[in-house]
Amino acid sequence: MKQAKKNIKIPIVIGIAVVFIGVLIGVNKSGIFSPPKKDAKGAPKQGEGQQEPGKGSAPAEGETAGGEKKEAKKKEEELPRVKVYKTSKQNYVDVLPAIGTIRGASTINLRFEASGVIKDFNFKEGDLVKKGQTIAELNHDESELKVKFRQSKLETAKTNILSAGKKVEIHEQLFRANAIVKLKLDEIKIEYEKAKQELDAARIELESANTELEKGYLMAPRDGILGSKDIEPGEYVTSSVKVASLIEINDVLVEMGIIEKDVEKIKQDLPVTVTVDAYPDKEFEGKVFGIASTVEGSRTLTVKAKVPNPESLLLPGMFARVQMTIFSKDDTIVIPTNCLAKGEKGYNVFIVNAENKLEERPVDVGYATTDNAQINEGIEAGEMVVIEPKSDAKPETKVEVVDIQE
Repeated sequence: MKQAKKNIKIPIVIGIAVVFIGVLIGVNKSGIFSPPKKDAKGAPKQGEGQQEPGKGSAPAEGETAGGEKKEAKKKEEELPRVKVYKTSKQNYVDVLPAIGTIRGASTINLRFEASGVIKDFNFKEGDLVKKGQTIAELNHDESELKVKFRQSKLETAKTNILSAGKKVEIHEQLFRANAIVKLKLDEIKIEYEKAKQELDAARIELESANTELEKGYLMAPRDGILGSKDIEPGEYVTSSVKVASLIEINDVLVEMGIIEKDVEKIKQDLPVTVTVDAYPDKEFEGKVFGIASTVEGSRTLTVKAKVPNPESLLLPGMFARVQMTIFSKDDTIVIPTNCLAKGEKGYNVFIVNAENKLEERPVDVGYATTDNAQINEGIEAGEMVVIEPKSDAKPETKVEVVDIQE
């Protein structure tokens, strides 16, 4: 039995040895373990027994320099990208929009100067009234009778003065002819003076009667719109009773509310432009006329603008759209506000010069909003200003411009 096991192990060992020898022969053919061939002097031949470049051997001379060039080229291709704004001279205007309501420049309460019964109204509420037109009148029959009576007295006084004058002439002739004494002539002259005084009194009485009659007419003191009408025909009024109101519209006021954050922008006499739906293609010019002293509960400040209205086109109650000119300057440089960078001494900007390199400039900002900034000094027309410059931007940095805005 033991002899059989020995006979089995011998072929297995021989097989393993054969396989191992075959592997060694194959590896040796690949040249890995082959000793280098020597030349006649015993030195290894060039290229034998050495690994090829790139196959585990040291890099050939000049290969490292080539890699650095590629890296440098890659970095050059990855320049910082920037967006720029190309500047130009322009007329800059900043306006504050607002919505308001047309009001009359003033409201006059109308009253008769005399007492009496309302006879008639010649206008309705909202009618346009011109200066001097009769709005309403009292029943003035009694006043007219007084005028007629005073006219009659005046005519009588005129007749009496003529008669007294003739008598003076006659008695002066008689006195010169020594037909009468001087005392008689003086009496006739006194009668003439009395007639003269009666004539003057008659004239004054007639004027007074006419004035009283005029007080029975309610006249428009100026152009305007008839407002509220508080009395109807047939009612008795006195001089203390309001009859109607007249809203002046030669000039109108535009009343608007300005939100709290814009209050500081409002100044007296700021120019305003007003449009209304009734005349969409027509603009009305005016100025800020009044600014309230306190902000109301709605967090708005009441501002009034005065607008000339010679054609009486703007009427009280109209809805108005207003543009207030907060700032204006002609032929100036304006850039987006997000081009500005805050520096230690003020604002700076970055300019992309002709070599596509950054150049830092201090600028004098004359006026700025959330969107735009007007520049007094520091930038010339046609220059490229970087939009939203990065915090790590440095002068002389070469950049790639990817977008130009104008």
